[in-house]
Amino acid sequence: MKIVAKSLVYDANNKILILRRSLTHPNNPHHSDLPGGEVDGNENEIEAVAREIKEEAGLDISVSSLKLVYEKTISEEVKHVLYTTKIDDSEPLVTISWEHDAYTWKSLKDLKDDPLPQNVDIYYLTVLEYLNSTKQI
Repeated sequence: MKIVAKSLVYDANNKILILRRSLTHPNNPHHSDLPGGEVDGNENEIEAVAREIKEEAGLDISVSSLKLVYEKTISEEVKHVLYTTKIDDSEPLVTISWEHDAYTWKSLKDLKDDPLPQNVDIYYLTVLEYLNSTKQI
């Protein structure tokens, strides 16, 4: 089963790091995204999330700071897992990878108010589902 693990990265003001996929990204270019990705065969979910946050945003996150908050089986072949972590800085500088071309720090209200693009990434919908289920949005 393919596992996709991502994280809501909160800053000191409870804003969430949102990445924008680059135009050349193979899936849903120019759509909103969170740091994370597929779990490699030689790592567990939490290690994958910490690695992806470093690769995609240049942020060093301790594995111990990551908390699993949501899991959803999409099909027999795919499972989504969502973690959260908090950074002590307000809107820290992010160094994005080739997969993304922009980033922003958004409040939960702004995240809710953002219009969803056509054919939005299914993982992003999973995140919004989680946020709605916790009454955080």
